[in-house]
Order: sequence, then structure tokens, then C-alpha cells
Amino acid sequence: MKKKLLFEIDGFEVYDNTVYTVKDKPDYDAPSGFVDRGITRLPSDGVDDTFTCNFASIEPGSSDGLWDTGFYEGSRCYSKITDRALREAKVKNAVENVMEPYNLNLGGGDRLGQSKDNDFWDTKFFRVYTGQVFNTAVIQDRVSLYFALLTGHLTPEGQEGNSRFKKSTYVVLDINKNMKRKEEKALLQFEAISSFMGILKADKNRMLSVLDYIGITTSEDIKESTLMGMFKQMIEEDESKLKLYNNLIEESETQEGRAKLEIYRELRSRFPGKGVTRSSNGVYFYKDEEIGGDLKTAASNIATQKHFEEIKKDLILGEDED
Repeated sequence: MKKKLLFEIDGFEVYDNTVYTVKDKPDYDAPSGFVDRGITRLPSDGVDDTFTCNFASIEPGSSDGLWDTGFYEGSRCYSKITDRALREAKVKNAVENVMEPYNLNLGGGDRLGQSKDNDFWDTKFFRVYTGQVFNTAVIQDRVSLYFALLTGHLTPEGQEGNSRFKKSTYVVLDINKNMKRKEEKALLQFEAISSFMGILKADKNRMLSVLDYIGITTSEDIKESTLMGMFKQMIEEDESKLKLYNNLIEESETQEGRAKLEIYRELRSRFPGKGVTRSSNGVYFYKDEEIGGDLKTAASNIATQKHFEEIKKDLILGEDED
């Protein structure tokens, strides 16, 4: 059954009956002692961020203003949304899925108003920390997650480089989606390892062509143990290259796909000075004939276009090498 969307903040969708968790935010500009861990602070039990709902003053230094709850169209958090229908929809979701159930949980009344004299917001604190779990079926968790996102104290997964969250030292992610991605990556890795071992034994040149195309520098005399180590590091650390590898293996089963890989490898080895040149505006040539705007495009052009047939023979069969 499809889950109900409770609210969306900065592109991060929060659903009912869903578990979200918090992890440290990577920061490779952090002090050198933290960089190896890829985090912004030294992990420690009890370390957290404590914060309140934002108060939006009418002007800097003024004590007049409104609590920026997002439960009202006048909330400061909606000031940059010019589409009224969108703004109304966001308010509706916040009220129905956060404010009203929370107010009921608190015993009713008008505790959650945005007036500056609201004692509730004066004393209400939230906190986020590594390993924290939010279960949106629990209203207290739902409210804490809502305000952590609204105030920028949690960075939505995938937006770690967004300056909007520069004060945030934690990332929030959907556990189910994260588990699904891990499972998908494991399957991709299993597929990659299976093909790698088989092709490496049966057709080493094909494997070297695939890896060269991905950007892993190899040589004809490279040791298998070294190649295996490079491959293992690649599939563990770079999911985009893992996916590209699997796609290239499938493509290399075709005549044109295999030719593209071999031609790319040969073009790289010949540039510069061995028949492959590049003009001042970045276009590549083979013996004065234009072949493409980059070497991968050139390899694809030569492999698939009939008028490059002679160049294809030169590169693959070496019929016209200097």
C-alpha cells in the first residue's frame, strides 16, 4: 500500500509509518584528524545539536516578529515561494500532518500559535544526533524531524554540498531506501565480479579495454593480482563506475561495442604525436580527418559510421601504423 506523504522540505519527502535515521555529515574540509572519517566532528556519545523553532524578527535586532513554524502562510519559511497554490499545499500538509496531531497530543488548546508571546515555543527544544531514529508513526518523532529539516539542522541525503545546510553537521536518510540501494549495489557488485573473473581468464585484452574506457590505467604486462586490487577498489568506492563497467561488459558482447572499446584504447595510446591530434578548439583528428569532439565520441563514431571504415581498420588491425 502506498504511504501517505506527510510533508516535503527542500526536496526531502517525509512519509507516514516510515523510519528515518541520522548519520554524520561528510566534510572533507574538516581538520585533518576528522578527514579520514569523512565527518565534521569527532563522533562521541552524547554529542548533539540542540535548537528551537526559528523566530523571524520583523527586522534585525527587533523583538517583534513571529515564530516560523510553517503552520501559517505568513511563516518566513515560505517567503521565497511565489506560487500561491504550492504555498497553500505546503501549509495544508504541515497543519494536517504535523500541527493538528501534535496539538492533540499536547492536550489541545492554542499552544502552537506563531505569536511572539507563545510560551510553548519559548521553552521547546529539539535535538539531533548521530544514530538518532525518527519513526513518523510516532508524533513526537514526526515533529522533531519536521523542525530539524525546517530549520536546516538536518541535511537531506544527497544535498550535502548545499550551502542552505552549512550549519548542519548531520544527514538524514530513509532507512528503507538506503537498504534498497545497498541491496542493489550488492547485486551490481556480484554481477561485476562474476564477469570480471571469467573475462580476465578468457580474454584479458577485452577486460583491459573496458577498464581503460572507465578510466583505470592498465598495461599489457600488469599483474593479475594488481588488476584485481584496482577492480575491487573501483566497485566498492565508485558506484557510477560500477554501473558503467556492467554496461560496457554487456556492450562489448556486440561487434560494434567491442570495436568502440578497442578503438578508444588505441586512440589514447596514439595521442598526441602518433596520428591523433587535437585542434585549438578541442576537436580531435586522425591523420587530418576530423573524428569527434572527444576521444570517446571519436571511438564511437569510428566504430559505427561507415565512412570511417579505413580508419577503423588502421586502428584495430594496425594496417597503417607508422
